[in-house]
Amino acid sequence: MGGEDWWYHSHAHFDIQIMKRFSRRLSVLYICSIGMRMPSIRKDKHFWLRIKRKINSILRGLQKVSPQLYVYSPVPLPLYRSRFGRFLNALILRIQIHAVYLYLGIKNPLLWINTPTAWPAMEKDGKRGLVYQRTDDYAAYDFDNFNAQYVAKVDMKLLQRADLVIHVSEELHKEAKEITSCSLLLPQGVDEMFFRFNGSTPEDLKFIPRPILGYVGSMDTHKFNSQLIFQVARNLSECSFVMVGIPHPSTDELRKLPNVYFLGHKNHEAIPGYIHNFDICILPTAQTEWGLKCRPVKLMEYLAARKDVIATPTPASKIFKDRIHIAEDFTSWIDLILHLTSLNNSGIKQYPDVEITTWDSISSIIFNQLEEKKLVSY
Repeated sequence: MGGEDWWYHSHAHFDIQIMKRFSRRLSVLYICSIGMRMPSIRKDKHFWLRIKRKINSILRGLQKVSPQLYVYSPVPLPLYRSRFGRFLNALILRIQIHAVYLYLGIKNPLLWINTPTAWPAMEKDGKRGLVYQRTDDYAAYDFDNFNAQYVAKVDMKLLQRADLVIHVSEELHKEAKEITSCSLLLPQGVDEMFFRFNGSTPEDLKFIPRPILGYVGSMDTHKFNSQLIFQVARNLSECSFVMVGIPHPSTDELRKLPNVYFLGHKNHEAIPGYIHNFDICILPTAQTEWGLKCRPVKLMEYLAARKDVIATPTPASKIFKDRIHIAEDFTSWIDLILHLTSLNNSGIKQYPDVEITTWDSISSIIFNQLEEKKLVSY
């Protein structure tokens, strides 16, 4: 059970990358995310866009995307704030998933769960084993209509039941080790295409004035500090700030600035073209509970592309303090941008080597762990 929707979310995410590689060895059924809350029609300006995307995904039904990889998008009923809503959602999902199992001849599968709210629909089924991909602090999400207490409860059940728990955050890994002996700490991976991009500049970047400071990723409030970038961009009118991804309502003020460009969602395969054409990559992670425990894939992609990076101070960014530039406050952001743009203009660049792990390596590590536990064979 994936944490993303295959058809409209970025394929940079951990679960999608691993399932693509697992499907070279095993038969894989990727079930698109059922979400962890119902979007708010009153507070979410993108409510109808979210509904439209999900309907289009559901209408795809079951699709074979490669010889051993199927993708299925079920109809969810994400009413997690009430006990009856949760019961009904689990029942509806169980019926749909069992129908797909029957059609594909799946019996006793190895379950991989990345959306905790999927567990009630699957916990009573026969299974070879259970992998819990806990690459985020799910209960710390900052959403409307979000039942954090319920998500935390399901998260604990999965920690206790899973045969393997995968973390990319050292903080979450340490917490989990007090509950389970099956926690595995891994780095975020990078797709090989970020190392060797030789393509042209994307069309929507060609006419944006340089220097370009670029960001790729989610702009939800628990992940992205839009107020910080608003202040920085307003004070550096000679710089262009490019945002690649779906904007959040909290970025409305930022979008009004003439030197800020929102280019929207891009397919994963197109992202290297943007990162390689940024002059400086930025990572303004929000100082939230989630932000302090995450390890963003985009940071690894920035590093693989050998770009200058400015980031807010988090445990994840401090791991690379010798390679990236950490800005403690608004003034530091301004000073670092001016310094780095002057170096870019002079042609002076220094890039210390950083160890970066590919998704191929990470998938092999996980597969070997599962083989040792006799949960898979190849």
